[in-house]
Amino acid sequence: MKWASVRTAVLISNGQGKAVAFALFGLQDRGKLFLGHGAEVYEGQIIGIHSRSNDLTVNCLTGKKTDQHACVRYG
Repeated sequence: MKWASVRTAVLISNGQGKAVAFALFGLQDRGKLFLGHGAEVYEGQIIGIHSRSNDLTVNCLTGKKTDQHACVRYG
């Protein structure tokens, strides 16, 4: 019996830290993720399956930057 020689492409973390929901939301279009918000990841860790045929290094650690003016409420 021969094993299938199909290799699945993966999403690879480019840094170490806690995964951020804002970054993971943007990565959902790239493929199926194995982890959720707040999960500890390390550089080189496989975090998902890429929807295309090539491996992709991604950043799942960046959060949304808020501007001071966006936080001010006008009454």
